[in-house]
Amino acid sequence: MSSFYDTWRANYESQPVDTYWQCQRAQRLMNQHPVNSRQVNVPTRPQPTVIQLQNRVTYPPYQLNYHNGTMVVSSLQPPPVPNQHEHFSPHTYSMFTERDLPLELFRIEPPRDRFKVGNDDIPVPMLYDSSTNTQVVTNRGASLRYFSFLPRYIAQNVSGALLEYWFRLDYRLEMNDILMRIETPPNGRVTANTLNMRRNRFRAAINVNSWMDCRTFPPQHDLDVVRRYTEYQICLNTCLEVDLPGNMFLKPSFNDVLCTPASRMGYIDAGCASDAFLSRRVTNIPTRRMIGIMSLLQKTQDLAIFLGHGNGWDNYSRLAANDAPPWWNDRRQGVGQAQGRPIAFLSDWTWRQWMVSEVGSDMQVGIAKRARTRGWRV
Repeated sequence: MSSFYDTWRANYESQPVDTYWQCQRAQRLMNQHPVNSRQVNVPTRPQPTVIQLQNRVTYPPYQLNYHNGTMVVSSLQPPPVPNQHEHFSPHTYSMFTERDLPLELFRIEPPRDRFKVGNDDIPVPMLYDSSTNTQVVTNRGASLRYFSFLPRYIAQNVSGALLEYWFRLDYRLEMNDILMRIETPPNGRVTANTLNMRRNRFRAAINVNSWMDCRTFPPQHDLDVVRRYTEYQICLNTCLEVDLPGNMFLKPSFNDVLCTPASRMGYIDAGCASDAFLSRRVTNIPTRRMIGIMSLLQKTQDLAIFLGHGNGWDNYSRLAANDAPPWWNDRRQGVGQAQGRPIAFLSDWTWRQWMVSEVGSDMQVGIAKRARTRGWRV
């Protein structure tokens, strides 16, 4: 049996993925699968305040600086400085600023993975010091891998925005590669959990999901993010504000390195083409996962209203564990065979059966998690 997604996709998969057709698809979504369906009392979307910035930043494209198959890259390494844990050494994106963030941070669906050959990662070369022709090893005994954009030393207060950008540049990057480059401060080493929380808070500030996900039906957090999008953002694959009359994207500008909503100064012209986020795509836009999120948002809202939880914009979050999709409360069940009890107003259908009818099996949804390439000490 074909799922709703497969039938819906067949109507446009032979057409170009360009701005015109994506806007047509957005109109179709508004009629067939609206994001805010059954959401009464939806918070008013404020009109963006457009500001002008002087000295706009240009971010150079990521360059590997080595050929596939290279196992060692040598470069001149800077010596440590006093209180090195508080300082970055020079790096490609030293110009990074929260006032004018790079566009890649505002892409909803990830681009094609160019760091794999078949099912295997292209190996990441080891870093050597060209002045001594020896492998770069930290004072804690960790051997560094070479990423052209990473500095030799990273400050312990590295921002969530910069971390997120680095992780989006190369899927092979791991948190160990960051931690190894942070010198131990007097009050103890920063942890991977601390750095991940910074990334999480930054993504929440611009309302975008992580690219690194797994094949499972959408968790509740995905609904929390997508319900704030318009159909045009979904079809143009960006969380930037879409200014259709002005034919431009608007990018938030912050005056605080934490990029908190309270520190947002306003919006600036993103300065990119309207199809900027449709290139290098992995699959159709909207993706199977996105249609699954939108479908689940509608159906859980319907169930919450049916069960008397009111008619607010986030009723799905009020569903009891027994009523909600089973994978929301136990992610292990998302990749198992747990069905959950039948949905109250869908006859004998369980959540899993209904999701299969919408988007296919959970193994078709989302992105397969990458295997960790190493577990070296930091």
